[in-house]
Amino acid sequence: MIFVTFVGGSMVYAMAIKPKTVNYAGIAVYGTHLPMENIDKLTNEINQSLGLSEPNSVTVTNYFFQEGDDLFNVDVERKFITYLYSLETHVITAMESDMKTFIESEYVAPLSDYLTQEELDTLNKEGRVIYMTDPLDGKEKPFAINIDNSRIFDEFQVFEGEEQSSYIGIVPVKDYDENIKAVV
Repeated sequence: MIFVTFVGGSMVYAMAIKPKTVNYAGIAVYGTHLPMENIDKLTNEINQSLGLSEPNSVTVTNYFFQEGDDLFNVDVERKFITYLYSLETHVITAMESDMKTFIESEYVAPLSDYLTQEELDTLNKEGRVIYMTDPLDGKEKPFAINIDNSRIFDEFQVFEGEEQSSYIGIVPVKDYDENIKAVV
């Protein structure tokens, strides 16, 4: 009887009383595997850095692929696209070749839509920006920031051992501009 009461009480709390998590910003970690423990620690570290407390939280979602497992890889790609089109993903972190594909596919917005010219100039002086032709207007624009020396990403070994540089790009989602900029 005590067990049933405990389980029932836990279910009521989880479903009705406990505040639902509000997605402050969705962060996609694309193309590399992270252990769940590192995802949880990364989420907590970013939340602390942003000064977030419950129910607000960033949501870090890992999209990795397994060589030779086409079914698994198709499912991962579908999940990524679903989160992207359902506006649950606001920031993408990926290796350079994947980031360039996201830019060409118009998933990632120009940084100039979010950052000031002064912020861009600082990043340019450090050589940390990918410039590419904007598919929408044919002009060269800044699209992604190199995160190879990111303290947080290094601490949780996000792109450790990868041969390419890693980048962060912004997915244009209305009403999330300030949250996205804070995360970046």
